[in-house]
Amino acid sequence: MPADREPVVAELALRQQRPVVVLTSDVDDLTELCGGRVRLVPV
Repeated sequence: MPADREPVVAELALRQQRPVVVLTSDVDDLTELCGGRVRLVPV
């Protein structure tokens, strides 16, 4: 995913009703943005 879209994906994920799962190829960057509030699954 392009780096400029990661904050948008993180913001949308954090606004959703829990539990939230995001499939991503860049777990490290999204972990920095979401912390432990979103489950990240590497693809």
